[in-house]
Parts: sequence; C-alpha cells; structure tokens
Amino acid sequence: MKPVIGIACGQEWRGSRQTLYVHKPYTDAIVTAGGVPVLLPIAEVEAEALLNVVNGLLFPGGIDVDPRFYNEEPIARLGQVDLDWDANDIKLCTKALYNDMPVLGVCRGHQLINVAAGGTLYQDIYTEPKTTLKHGQEANFYNPTHKVNVKRDTLLFNLFKKDELWINSSHHQAVKDIAPGFVASAIASDSIIEAIESKKHNFVLGLQWHPEWLSIKDKEMLKPFIGLVEAAKEYRRGNL
Repeated sequence: MKPVIGIACGQEWRGSRQTLYVHKPYTDAIVTAGGVPVLLPIAEVEAEALLNVVNGLLFPGGIDVDPRFYNEEPIARLGQVDLDWDANDIKLCTKALYNDMPVLGVCRGHQLINVAAGGTLYQDIYTEPKTTLKHGQEANFYNPTHKVNVKRDTLLFNLFKKDELWINSSHHQAVKDIAPGFVASAIASDSIIEAIESKKHNFVLGLQWHPEWLSIKDKEMLKPFIGLVEAAKEYRRGNL
C-alpha cells in the first residue's frame, strides 16, 4: 500500500467566492515519487483529524507569510498575506513536527516551516539583506537560473550527493533567523538561505526553490519528493 501524502491547500477569494487549490505539478510529483496525494483543506477542524489520514505532509508555494506570526509588523514591500491560510498551515506544521511526521516545504512552505518552528523571515530580500541575485526569474519555470551550495552531512546532500545544485527561483522573502533545532543546508552565493532542515526529526526539509517544476525536465529534482514518500513509508510502519 502506497503512503498517503497530505498537501496543504492554499486559498484565494474571487469576490465572495472562496477557492481552495493546489497546483497540479505538486500532485504529479508525489504520484511519480510513489505516493498518493490527498488535499488538506483550510478548515475549522483539529490538526490531528486531518493528519490522521496521511503519512507525510507537503506545504506548497504561495503568498507571503504574515509577519505577525514571527512578531513583526509589515514593511512597505510585504506582499499579499492571508491570516487564515497561515494559521491553518502553522497548526498542521506544529502538530506534524510534534508527531515527527515527515514534512517537505517548497518556497512559501519552506518559509512556513521555519516560522512554525520559531524562526523569522526577511519580509523582502531586496529591502533588508539587499540581495544581489535575481530571485524572481522571468525564465520558464522548468529552467534553473542560479546555483546553490549544498552543505555536506545534511539530509539534502544525502538526497542529491552533490555540493552544488542549479535551481529555479520565484520569491522575495527568505529565511532570516533559522528556527531552533534547524540548520541551513543550502545557501546561494548572495548568502540567501535556500534550504533548511531539522536536526531533531527524521525528515523535515524546506526548499526555497520549486523542484516540482524542475522535475518535469530534470528527474533528479524528484529526489526531495521521493525522500518524503520513503520517510512516510517508515512513519506509517511505526504507527501501525
């Protein structure tokens, strides 16, 4: 039986109509990696009730994380935020971390994991650390545009077995203070943290880039999803 991976939904409002969504490349990546994707809604239910039906958790990309969750006020260049979306994701992430459930975060999801675990963010990397690299590419998302250096003796290095990766990039926020118990496992040449992972958990990994898009042309970028699915198999065995 294949492990079930819960994918946290985003939401948007079109007038008075509320829509929950997950972009298809995420579900495709989970299926290709050997898992069964299940969408987890933004809903007024206990996190345990949602997590009881899955063996692993994926937080996709999306809008900015509200800075009130790391005790800051919004700066002028903060983008769109959604308090309900953030609160739901943090609720799910906090419970998943407590249960040592495997978790993968992509872009916003990477930042969300850091915030849920007690870290902070740069609200706008062009204002605060004043990055020199272009982190909002205009090239097709299938194509990588800058590289990151991968630290050895990390989960990320164990997945790729490479000191350097070429990645795509679409973000204006980034991890600032790394959450307690986490480490940076990939860093760009301008010192922006491109990946974090927990040293306290079996599999908790955040990636600032979008491997779900890159994996359409480069199957090596499926490795984070394969790692999540394999960890979810172990988690399920341990909770039978």
